Amino acid sequence: MQEQDKLQSVLGTRYRITGTIGRGGMGTVYAAMEQLVGREVAIKAVYLPEEQTRERFSTEVRSLSRLHHLNILQLLEAGEMKEILYYITPLIKGGSLEKPLQERHQLGLSQALSIALAVAAALLEAHKHRIIHRDLKPSNILIPDDGNGPQYDRSLVSDFGVVGVLRPNTDSTQFGQIYGTPEYMSPEQIRGMPQTTATDVYGLGLLLYKMIFGQTPFKHDDAFSLMHQIVSQEVFIPAVPSLPESLRLFLQRCLEKDPAARPKDPYSELSRIQASIDSVPARQASITAPSQGLLAKTWFTHGPKGCIFAFSAVLVVLAAIAVYFFAPSANRQLILDLSIGVLLVASGVVLGSLIRSWLLKRQGGVRDEASKILFGLGNRSELGATLAIEVEELIAKCKALDEIILGKTVALMIGEYRDATSFDDRKDALVTAVQFLEKLTARMSPWYIKYEKLIVALVSLIGLVAGVIKIIEAISKL
Repeated sequence: MQEQDKLQSVLGTRYRITGTIGRGGMGTVYAAMEQLVGREVAIKAVYLPEEQTRERFSTEVRSLSRLHHLNILQLLEAGEMKEILYYITPLIKGGSLEKPLQERHQLGLSQALSIALAVAAALLEAHKHRIIHRDLKPSNILIPDDGNGPQYDRSLVSDFGVVGVLRPNTDSTQFGQIYGTPEYMSPEQIRGMPQTTATDVYGLGLLLYKMIFGQTPFKHDDAFSLMHQIVSQEVFIPAVPSLPESLRLFLQRCLEKDPAARPKDPYSELSRIQASIDSVPARQASITAPSQGLLAKTWFTHGPKGCIFAFSAVLVVLAAIAVYFFAPSANRQLILDLSIGVLLVASGVVLGSLIRSWLLKRQGGVRDEASKILFGLGNRSELGATLAIEVEELIAKCKALDEIILGKTVALMIGEYRDATSFDDRKDALVTAVQFLEKLTARMSPWYIKYEKLIVALVSLIGLVAGVIKIIEAISKL
């Protein structure tokens, strides 16, 4: 008997399965008709579940049963029979957010904000019940369509299959829990660190970024590269035409590596942003995505305050030069000395930023080399292909003792990956690989990369001290 027939026998005559909507890692979703009332429903079913799958399914059902909100997919019924777990929800006509993103790549600003506000409202309700979603992505956002067009403001959050329940004493999940889709995971999820409501705020920021720009912040060739970037590479969103500054800053804060720096109340902030944008005409146009080179913080974008200071210093010096030619001869030397002092301070800041930019670029090259040592001669499009390297080949490519130890450890991890039978074990192995890649990158880095922060601080400090001394000498002559 086929799976669909088995499920139909479990459901009896109350529901009639009419088709298959989709299949995923945790079951199959069917379209069905509730015969008595003529209501269309969706049925998610898992066949012959493993213990971990059964536990996750039960957690999802329990979480959905506690959540009643306009923007959260409603649970109608759930059950277990004949080694089949299932639950039933209303059938949402219109499809997921994936559909418009595949067709148009990005959405208009008004549409994106309406969806983001609906998601934020759903999160607000879930967080009140100490539940975090942890897997916000386009396929989990449903957009109703009543036949008159998509209802973006009534979008629903679905698939609570990897929810986290916050512990009362810490307001976080347990250490070591790793769930989610890599492209939409937060840094703390990848590291297996405790997760909080801020994890969902990061996911909301990624969704909004995807809707506005038509891409996610990090460019990647494989899962290892992606996860390494999420953990280690900062995101800076440059000012682009048609993107309101308030929204840009909100996105920037949502995507901060530090969970504590993310917005505490994204729903209220988005409501204010939407209200301010609605009062300005012609905000429907889509926004040109920034180039990938602008996504990472460079010397110019990494420290905007430092750039403002440097440009201000240059303006001060230019003004001083102008004054110099019009000032009495007795004061000219004083003005010149003050200008040199200010210029030295500015030069220290700018030179430090330039050096930092170069060192970060060099570090990226070292990471690529470490990736080659651990996972082969280049990035692979399929994760499975990266695990084909033999232990002897891996160790042979490691030169120093510490690298050999790291290589052996990763080789053991690869063996664990091959032997793993569950989704969670495979994901744990993947995260371990990223962590060891970071360690090997640090081990292979030249001394000047390891002491990058100290070098930049010293260069900036030298310029600062030299400039201050020059300014003090000028003032003492008064």
